[in-house]
Amino acid sequence: MSKEMIQSDQYRELPYHHIPRLVMSKGAHKVTCYTCWDCGLEYMCYMMNIIERIKREGYKTVLDVGCGDGELLYLIGNEDIKKYGCDVDEQAILWAKAINPDATLICDDVGNITEKFECITLIEVLEHIPDELVSKFIQNIFDRLGEDGRIYLQVPTTVIPLESKHYRHYTLELLKKQLDASGVSYKIESVSYVFKKNLIYNMYRRLFLQSKYWILRIGGIERFMWKYVNNKLKDVSEREGRHLLVELKRG
Repeated sequence: MSKEMIQSDQYRELPYHHIPRLVMSKGAHKVTCYTCWDCGLEYMCYMMNIIERIKREGYKTVLDVGCGDGELLYLIGNEDIKKYGCDVDEQAILWAKAINPDATLICDDVGNITEKFECITLIEVLEHIPDELVSKFIQNIFDRLGEDGRIYLQVPTTVIPLESKHYRHYTLELLKKQLDASGVSYKIESVSYVFKKNLIYNMYRRLFLQSKYWILRIGGIERFMWKYVNNKLKDVSEREGRHLLVELKRG
């Protein structure tokens, strides 16, 4: 099975990125999962990290490239932001449209979009692009960027073993090499490494999230873990970080 088919098959049964939910409980946020997905807390951590940046900067237009089932657009909420998403997977876009009736969503390549945007997000997408298509893909992303716009590009790092549906995992050096090879004029505004695992997190996963037979949902523990993840596991070093996030603008 091809890497593209592996990813596509994951959208057939349910929009799995929506399994973890960030909810308010007794005055504090918690992340709860309604079915078994033991990456949910990690996923919500890096997604909310990007959402916070988008809202802080006050962008009016956002394009999520490779939007999948539309979770990032959903997390933006009903802000005064025009939300757009594109993905080449038809089933993923159907899920995204159902969950985001207020967004403009198309099943197409980003190269076929004509509008320009203040903010473009590319979250855990570039690793899905075959080597021979990476340069053109990056060019298409920059073609859609407004004059003073920003791109938030996140990829898995080599801290994570290579997954069967990915072509590569990244170091900052490899990402820069691909950006340079594309020929686009760019400037890196910021670099950050997001999320690490430790003993407390691994114990929580094993006890509460990884069983085939149950999911334990205890509000106090869920609230503690979300606070712990944000305070201790989100902003980490290059050596430990499982995800690399760069903010880009035109050079």
